[in-house]
Amino acid sequence: MDIFQLILEDLLIGICVWERPPHASPEHLVLRYANPIASTIVGEDVQSKIGQTFIEAFPEAVAQETHILIARAIASTKTVHFPDIHYKDQILRVRGTPLKDYFIALQLENITELLDATTHLRQLEEITFANLKK
Repeated sequence: MDIFQLILEDLLIGICVWERPPHASPEHLVLRYANPIASTIVGEDVQSKIGQTFIEAFPEAVAQETHILIARAIASTKTVHFPDIHYKDQILRVRGTPLKDYFIALQLENITELLDATTHLRQLEEITFANLKK
């Protein structure tokens, strides 16, 4: 195992690398790598999906056209911040960095708890302000 793989394995952010073969449609994106934390973040064994197309690996995300956004990001050659992705009972923040030769590295972060905490804080603020007006 080389030093770069060791670093990727120990990151606290999920990393998935997708390949879009030349002239292939977005439906043919293939998962080529996933670090262990990606499975924790997504809530299922992402590493077992290596070699599968996006549609095979994450059929629940197809309705959000995530695979199309990924394919466009590969073609753009610029880092892309995706809209938050609702996957099963989680909300994922995703950023994609195109790599050379039709690959992209997606950085995954589960922001479900953060958004829940923000909502709860807003509710507490509303209650506090309502009580202050009394």
